[in-house]
Amino acid sequence: MSELLGRPITYALPWIAQFIARHRREGTPLGMALVMTALYSVQRFGGAAEVTDDLARL
Repeated sequence: MSELLGRPITYALPWIAQFIARHRREGTPLGMALVMTALYSVQRFGGAAEVTDDLARL
């Protein structure tokens, strides 16, 4: 993505508590923050590790 967009794309690895706290400070409702945390956790711990060519095909 960085190469395609011509700017650096970085990924932070916040702890789960930090992730929830940041979104709550930004006004995200608790329920939504918890859903986001679940999605984030799946990715962080490898549950979405499969690589596809979907982006290239788009």
